[in-house]
Amino acid sequence: MLLAGGLTLLGGCDKFLDVNTNPNAPQTVSANLYLAPMLHWMVTSPQFDGRFVGRYTQQWTLPTTALTTWDRMGYDPTSDNGGQQWRDVYWTLGQNLVDMNTKAEAEQRWDLFGVGLILKAWGWQATTDLHGEIIVKEAIDQTKFSFSYDSQEYAYQEVQRLLKLAIEQLAKTDGAVDQAYLAKTDKI
Repeated sequence: MLLAGGLTLLGGCDKFLDVNTNPNAPQTVSANLYLAPMLHWMVTSPQFDGRFVGRYTQQWTLPTTALTTWDRMGYDPTSDNGGQQWRDVYWTLGQNLVDMNTKAEAEQRWDLFGVGLILKAWGWQATTDLHGEIIVKEAIDQTKFSFSYDSQEYAYQEVQRLLKLAIEQLAKTDGAVDQAYLAKTDKI
């Protein structure tokens, strides 16, 4: 009887898996709406990490007599202090940047695609400058759980490649290039 009751409950709800559908918000958005939050974190992340990295590099210390792990060129192993840049590039921009660039390229919005390539180049540049070897080739691969790190030399080469491609995209005037469309969310 308990088994029969349990089986009845399993078949009673057709929309159980629809819990992630928000009826008050779009499930997909236009490509330019991805941009503003990414620009925000592009300028905010270095400030967040600078609070700790500046102490690590002996540019300043706290006005106390007790030195912290950062003042001793260490880190906080149970915290993400000093990890905002990493989080920004691989999570905040991450798949959002991939989606924005994919949509912009499909819609022939070369100006937005060029800005997206610049953001990706900036991410690799800032992150490798701060952390050394980083994940570039295998980044944002949703099929992986562990990743191989790439050398700084490779990261810098990728930055150069992306910037050259961005310049080419920004020079285009055909397709759906529209300054007003890009300006809606491009606050920089």
